[in-house]
Amino acid sequence: MSKFVHNNLEEQDRVKNEDFNRKWILEKGVMNHQVIDVSNLCVSEQDKYDASPFHVVWFKNIDRLMNMLSENIRLKDITFVDVGCGSGISTLYVADNYNFKKYIGFDFDPELIKSAELNRNLFKMGNKSLTFVQENARSYALPNEKCLLFMFNPFGLETMKIFIENNLDLLRETASIIAYANDLCIDYLDSLNTDVKRNEKFNLSLGAFFFSS
Repeated sequence: MSKFVHNNLEEQDRVKNEDFNRKWILEKGVMNHQVIDVSNLCVSEQDKYDASPFHVVWFKNIDRLMNMLSENIRLKDITFVDVGCGSGISTLYVADNYNFKKYIGFDFDPELIKSAELNRNLFKMGNKSLTFVQENARSYALPNEKCLLFMFNPFGLETMKIFIENNLDLLRETASIIAYANDLCIDYLDSLNTDVKRNEKFNLSLGAFFFSS
C-alpha cells in the first residue's frame, strides 16, 4: 500500500486554477489545446499504450512546485526540462516566470512539437534560451548538467522506469530535481531514495536526487 495520499479537489479549486490558466493564455496570445486523446497522436501503437492524454497543466501547480524548492536553489544554474511538453505552453509559462539557465521541452508527438514551435514564435522570449525537440522519453538522454525535470504525468510506470533508469547516474551525479504534477508514479520515485516533498491536496511531488557516493 502506498504511503502517499491522493486527495480529490473541491470544485472551487478547479475553477480558480482553470481561470488563471485561461487569463495567462489569453494575455500571452499563445494557442491553447483542449485534451488530446492518445489515439489521435502521430506515434506508434507501441508508444501510445503507455502515454497519457495531453492537456495543459494548471500553471498554479507549477508555482506550487517551485515554492517547494529549498531557498538555496539557484535556478540560473539549472536547466529546466519539460518532459512531455505537448504544445509547449507549460514550458513558456515557466520561461515567463522563472529565470532558469535554459529551457528544453520534448515530446514524442511531431504535431504537438509543431504546435510548441508555433507557440514559441508567438511568445516574446527576449534573450532566453528555449528549445523544443521531438524525442521519445524511452530513449531520451538528458543534458549533462543539473536539471529540473517537470512532469505532468506524461506517461505510465513502465515508461517512467525506462526514462529514469536510463538517466539515473546522471541525475544523481548532478543532484537533479523532479517536479511532478499529478504524481501517479510517486511510489517508484520514492523507492529510488530521492528526498521527496509532497503537496497532498494538489498531488504534487518534488524529488531531489543526491550525489553518488
